[in-house]
Amino acid sequence: MKRLSPEELRSVQLDVLDRLASVSKREDLTFFLYYGTLIGAIRHKGMIPWDDDIDVAMPRESFDALQTVNWEQHGLRLITPESGHGSPYAFVKLCDTRTVVKEGIDFHAQGLGVNVDIFPIDLIDENSFSGRMKMAAIQLLQRAQAFKVVSLSSSRALHKNAVLSAGKAALFLFPVTLLARQINGLARSMNAQHNVRAASILGPYGKREIVDARHFEELVDVEFEGRKIPAPRDYDRILSKLYGDYMTPPPPEKQVTHHAFEAFWRED
Repeated sequence: MKRLSPEELRSVQLDVLDRLASVSKREDLTFFLYYGTLIGAIRHKGMIPWDDDIDVAMPRESFDALQTVNWEQHGLRLITPESGHGSPYAFVKLCDTRTVVKEGIDFHAQGLGVNVDIFPIDLIDENSFSGRMKMAAIQLLQRAQAFKVVSLSSSRALHKNAVLSAGKAALFLFPVTLLARQINGLARSMNAQHNVRAASILGPYGKREIVDARHFEELVDVEFEGRKIPAPRDYDRILSKLYGDYMTPPPPEKQVTHHAFEAFWRED
């Protein structure tokens, strides 16, 4: 298979984003830029130069409605914990079917291509006993998921590889796809209209994800790689909670991607 050049990779990612925007408009689904992609839009008016993925988020109702869309007719494949592709992720990936992606982890979803990551925004209750227990369960399952997915590496300290190996052995009988479904199911069950806090619970930042639900109620179009894409109007409050001073780029030695994958054109 022919490897995608960095320029081809970015072009395909943006094409997936454009098709998501088009389908969302037609199906009345709400989505917006999130995480580093939102920083890129605000700070660079496009992708962060050293980043190599696109993240968006959706209210839970729109997120769950993604599975009712016939994505194949748009040249896309939706990989979810429930789609039967063996996904190790609790969030979903919207993939270009012309491409193949190989990730540097121990478990790979079948049919994975160049993609946009989509995270649900859940309304949560962080103060009730039930809400705290569900959040604790999600964090525990996410740690178990990390043990299952992260690969052993010669560049990692010996004692860390030993801990990772022990975790993998202890969790051998627990399919990573089951963990992903349980995490997503718990996050879905937390939603209630009276909850006034919201978070991308499936994301990587724990309690830093939790903000006032009103921050997601209004969207504005922001410039992103020559196109207008929705973003939360209160993006500054959200990004400041997640990252602190997000407008100051990291030092040059830290301007590197944190993702390990290879992308190819599909031969068939």
